Amino acid sequence: MSKEKQPKNLKKKEKLTGFDIMYKVVTIVLIVAMFPLFYFTNFVYIQMDHTQIADLWGSITQTETPELGITYEELSLSELPELIDVLSSFGISDSSVNIWSYEHFRPAIVAAGFLALALVIGLVIVGFAIFSKKLKVIISLSAAGFVSTIISLGIFNEAFAKPIIDGTVSLTELLKVDNIIGSLALQYIGEISAISLREAFFSVMFILLSICLWSLCVLLVNASEENEKKQLKK
Repeated sequence: MSKEKQPKNLKKKEKLTGFDIMYKVVTIVLIVAMFPLFYFTNFVYIQMDHTQIADLWGSITQTETPELGITYEELSLSELPELIDVLSSFGISDSSVNIWSYEHFRPAIVAAGFLALALVIGLVIVGFAIFSKKLKVIISLSAAGFVSTIISLGIFNEAFAKPIIDGTVSLTELLKVDNIIGSLALQYIGEISAISLREAFFSVMFILLSICLWSLCVLLVNASEENEKKQLKK
């Protein structure tokens, strides 16, 4: 009788150590914390220079109005509906607008796309942290997410914010306001003298970087322990 082929010995599934569990918990907590930070903390800082209206008011009243010179606003994504209402008052309707048709907003949309990619990568990292021990995959994913945020920051600062700050693009051009009242209102409201991303963005960036460095450290520690085990066996 022919002997039946015995199946090859399958590798035993490695048991999770206390350190493995701690690594998974820390990684998952960091990623989970990233999303409420991204949504509720300030996302963008906008500084407005009201010199024109301040000078006009001063010439009428013959008084100095330094308090009208500079104002600033910090917005979070949770306040986005209020911002849309404000833009609607200048002729931009949230129901009918095609944001891509506003050419000066296109770099901001592209930057948002790279940021969205980083957030999606964060979700993928959670899946690998829960169901696998592939540290190299998590390192690669978190590094890719970090690079994606760097690209997003560069596009936002150079292609979107810089032309607005240096006056190349006015508020009227930015918002494509065609009606006279809206144009005059924007002209006398002032100019954007500074616009920058805030902690909501940088929380995503630095959490992904932290996970990358944290995972790399764990990988090096594990590799060191494996080398010690091999030397002891020899």
